[in-house]
Amino acid sequence: NNTISKAFTKKEVCPKNDNITGKFYIRINIQDGIGIIKKIGEICENNQVSIDSILQLPIKNPENLPFVVTTDVTDLKSVQKVCSEISQENFCQSDPLCLPIL
Repeated sequence: NNTISKAFTKKEVCPKNDNITGKFYIRINIQDGIGIIKKIGEICENNQVSIDSILQLPIKNPENLPFVVTTDVTDLKSVQKVCSEISQENFCQSDPLCLPIL
């Protein structure tokens, strides 16, 4: 059908919306150490992001440990700042993954 093929050839840009609000999932790969939860809490507090929950799986590899934070309702810009600051910490092994919770 020619109508369907035309729909896939249009080059439209989706509008960027930084004002998204909601709860977010943040996955961080960390190197195990003392004070990491405290530091993540301070970073969240400094950016007005409230933590809903924290999940740390049993340690199998202390050099690369998956660590998850979920937030209360907040805005995307604040969560992006949190992720940026966490990525600068020595314990952070890779850029955090941030996803909205739908």
